[in-house]
Amino acid sequence: MGNAIFTKDASANWNRVRNVRWHDTTQFNRADAVFWDQLWGLIGTATYTNRDSGSNLLHPQIAVEGTKIYYAWLEVMFWDALHASWQLWTASMNTDGTGWTAVQRTIELEHGEDLEYMNMISVPGDKLYFVWNSSLAGAREQLWTGSLTFDLVTWNATQRTADALTYYYYPRLCSDGTNVYYVWMQSNNLATWVLGTGKLVIATDTFTKTTQATTEIIYWPQIAVNDGVLYYCYISIDTIPPATDSFWTATMNIDGTGFAESERLYSTTMATKINPYIGINDNTVYYMFHNSGQILVMNKYVIGGDFSYTYYASPNAVVYVQFQVFQNWIYFIGAIGSSYLYLSLCNKDDTERIYETNQGIISLYNALYVTDDYVYTVNMYVGAWDIYTGKVSSEITPIYKWNRVNI
Repeated sequence: MGNAIFTKDASANWNRVRNVRWHDTTQFNRADAVFWDQLWGLIGTATYTNRDSGSNLLHPQIAVEGTKIYYAWLEVMFWDALHASWQLWTASMNTDGTGWTAVQRTIELEHGEDLEYMNMISVPGDKLYFVWNSSLAGAREQLWTGSLTFDLVTWNATQRTADALTYYYYPRLCSDGTNVYYVWMQSNNLATWVLGTGKLVIATDTFTKTTQATTEIIYWPQIAVNDGVLYYCYISIDTIPPATDSFWTATMNIDGTGFAESERLYSTTMATKINPYIGINDNTVYYMFHNSGQILVMNKYVIGGDFSYTYYASPNAVVYVQFQVFQNWIYFIGAIGSSYLYLSLCNKDDTERIYETNQGIISLYNALYVTDDYVYTVNMYVGAWDIYTGKVSSEITPIYKWNRVNI
């Protein structure tokens, strides 16, 4: 057997440990090389369980606190045979898979509230926090916030805006344990979108909001917080010919001062960047978006240092990808080919490339939460539109793939 050597596959950009066994076949004037590739994957097989049947489902969310898993999603509810609206549901379950309980939190009434986008986070030691945009009685999309205690006893929902001339769209949120911070798209004409930001002081339930001056029209903003600074990312579109789009990052102090943005990647064509995402771990901000062809682009910014780019040429077209940075690894969840659920990972330094696995269930919208022991998921099963929950060990293990080539 030959020695183990390190090689790099240029097409997939994977680092591999390759162990080669040579076979001398001189009668055919050639030799074979049989080798294994060492990638990285999750130990064990994920299990997925159908928890509930629904109608159309969107925007699943998940959080874990102690021995409880918390879920949220939007579901179409009918108030009669011809009329329906999107409503917010929450659910909880023990981490051992028992005790599933689901509750509808907003009520569908004729010409009543119709939700469109929703985001949920957990604040350890406090409660779950929500934000969503919805229309009421045909009015423009307005901003709502909500909270739910971990014991599921106290639910609060508050309409934060009531502006007949303004749309509030695609809200996101994060928290540092003292305040909850929000970001959204804001417009008065559905064409020119600016960046809206807000803050909720947890102790007093005081909510304030403002807008930030951005260079271009912005879409799909994301938000995270670290050490007194808010970090944002979003896509911008310049509609003046030739139409172009760019990936931007921005920062602002948590007191609302010092907003500054940076254009990171510029395109000469329009609509090639979508679905940005953000996460912070160990004084480093991680950014992601989909480039043309649904290729993932990962970016990393060491706070106080340089901004770097990593283009990940996925073997499959992937969409609606989210990630969580946990310890030394980045865990991803998304959909392959707009349908099949996939899980994947890479280490934070990008020296061990993503190992992808098709989970075999048709799920377009997914979310994950990583703990010391498990990766928990929530999945919207396409077709039947059932709610699936998943669980797999979060421990990392080498994955060996045997190959044979002719020399």
